Amino acid sequence: MQILFLTLMKITSLNDEGIYMDLMKCFAENGNKVCVVSPLEKNEQKNETLLSDGNISLLRCRTGNLFGVGMIEKKVSLRCFLPFQYQKKL
Repeated sequence: MQILFLTLMKITSLNDEGIYMDLMKCFAENGNKVCVVSPLEKNEQKNETLLSDGNISLLRCRTGNLFGVGMIEKKVSLRCFLPFQYQKKL
């Protein structure tokens, strides 16, 4: 089975630990192909990356600023741009 996991959580590497990455690793260990899409905010000043290891792929997709910003900027980034930015990369 192929699993696409879209998250707002900042996942920087495939070695990150937490409930979501542990779940994705469990899926991958059971023979599923897993693709995780995580945001890469404008203020991070880094390039988009695609990391792969076995059955897990991590795509860090450039988005607007989501954390540590005002309510208006956050809502515009989440509701207006984020769905299209994720869809464009997939």
